[in-house]
Amino acid sequence: MRLDVALSIYISQDGRQSEVRYDVTLTPDPRWQPYRVHLVLSGFFATPEEGRLEDLGEFSQRAAPNILWPFVRDYVYRVTGDGIYGPLLLDPTYVGQMILAAQGPGVTVGLAAAAAPKGG
Repeated sequence: MRLDVALSIYISQDGRQSEVRYDVTLTPDPRWQPYRVHLVLSGFFATPEEGRLEDLGEFSQRAAPNILWPFVRDYVYRVTGDGIYGPLLLDPTYVGQMILAAQGPGVTVGLAAAAAPKGG
C-alpha cells in the first residue's frame, strides 16, 4: 500500500489559534483492493487568554498531529471496512517520528490570516 501524507500547520496572526491539517492519500495494490482513498482532516486549536503564545505553536507541531492521527486511521477503516475488498488498516504510527523523517516535502508550516477556512 502506498501512503502519502501531507501535514500543514497554520497559526493565526495573533498567535492564539491554529489549524493542523492532514491530507492523506492511500493507494493499495489494485489487484487486491482496487480503490484509492483521499482524506483531508483538520483540527482547530486555541490557547486561552492567559496562555503563552509560543506554547500553541509547539503544541501544534508536536502534540496535535498525534492527537489527530487516530481519527485519520478510524475514518480510513470506516470508509473501507464494509467494502467487498476489506478494510484498509493504517499502523498506529508515532506521528512525531513520521514528521521528523519527512522534514521538508510533505510538511508545510505556514502563517495564515485566520485559523478557520473562509466559506463553509
